[in-house]
Amino acid sequence: MPEWIGIAAKVVTGLLAITALIVSIWASRRVARAWEIQLLLARFDLEAAKRKAARGEQRLEREAAKREAEARALT
Repeated sequence: MPEWIGIAAKVVTGLLAITALIVSIWASRRVARAWEIQLLLARFDLEAAKRKAARGEQRLEREAAKREAEARALT
């Protein structure tokens, strides 16, 4: 009887080790996915900021050209 308990304990220990390994792999992949999503969101935010800045710059250039044309028309 005690021999059977020892074998069962070894099997349970092995199963727990395998379960712990699977859970740690799953958790690390989940963290990696979350990190990738954060990087993508940061990249999208950066691209949006660049587009906004480019639009603002184009608007300023148009306004400057308009003012310059108005100044020429006055002279």
